[in-house]
Amino acid sequence: MVEKKKKLFEHISDCLRNNGYVYIWDIDKKPLQTFRGNIKVSLPDKTLKDFKINCLNPFTNNSKEKIINVLKEFFEVLDIKHSDNIFSIVCKKRGI
Repeated sequence: MVEKKKKLFEHISDCLRNNGYVYIWDIDKKPLQTFRGNIKVSLPDKTLKDFKINCLNPFTNNSKEKIINVLKEFFEVLDIKHSDNIFSIVCKKRGI
């Protein structure tokens, strides 16, 4: 799972211009846990977006710490918020 996310973040980094921003919302799910729920995300333009998340595989590790470690390879982490097993991260692509 981490390798797939690493490839995704690498692709995003390749497509994003230097100093571009990435906004990430995800669930903080550790191994042997499941998650089912709805989240509302406040976008930078102040609109709200609803997401339905079902992560029922108890073997995946989608912890906030793992995601941040992968992100740091490509981005500068600017802000992290965490509440009710859901987290948001604001990142900025590292300039060359």
